[in-house]
Amino acid sequence: LTHYGRATILLGRPDVAGNLARAEALLREATLRDPKFALAWARLGDTYWENYKISAETRWASDAVNATNTALTLDQRQPEVWIALAKINEGTGRREAALSALNKALELQPTSDEARQLMGQIFLAMGRRDEAKEQYLQAIRLRPDYWRHHSMLGAFYYAIGDYPEAIAAFARVTRLAPDNARGFHNLGAVYYRIGDAGNALTNYEKALAINPRPETRSAIGNI
Repeated sequence: LTHYGRATILLGRPDVAGNLARAEALLREATLRDPKFALAWARLGDTYWENYKISAETRWASDAVNATNTALTLDQRQPEVWIALAKINEGTGRREAALSALNKALELQPTSDEARQLMGQIFLAMGRRDEAKEQYLQAIRLRPDYWRHHSMLGAFYYAIGDYPEAIAAFARVTRLAPDNARGFHNLGAVYYRIGDAGNALTNYEKALAINPRPETRSAIGNI
């Protein structure tokens, strides 16, 4: 349980270098100590899937599927298990299957902010904007101080062209996680979209100081 708890905290900040590797090591150790620990297998699936999204290496996707299937075999009463399955289904284009898994997660735990956030992401991809917005707002009501929820809400507003609301959401991210480059980068992107080069450059430079990503350098070069 200690290993699982520490890994869960690390997975909350995948933007920090080394967090995914440390989370993986903790979760693998947890499954070695208790091979029937379904929650650890589910989070291990999450970790592998995050690695796949970053690297696009198919071995990570295969590992994610195997770990999540192990979790499902061990215990289907844990909402985290269904959320892990939903992430894989969503990532492979099986949105209806992902929504089905999330509904099962919410039946088990109606207050799961993680399920609400992912459901919002799927609804947005399906063009169901009103439902997407409601799910994002519910996630924030359930866990108001989690930066990722505000980041996803900001991305939603950016996608639909509501730039003032996107700025407000991303600004909230920078206050909740000031050491996270993503919030500043996204804030810079919104300002750039509305033609405010000064604020765009300021925020891109803050992002660059935290994490010198090539995307941020490119954005500064465009300005």
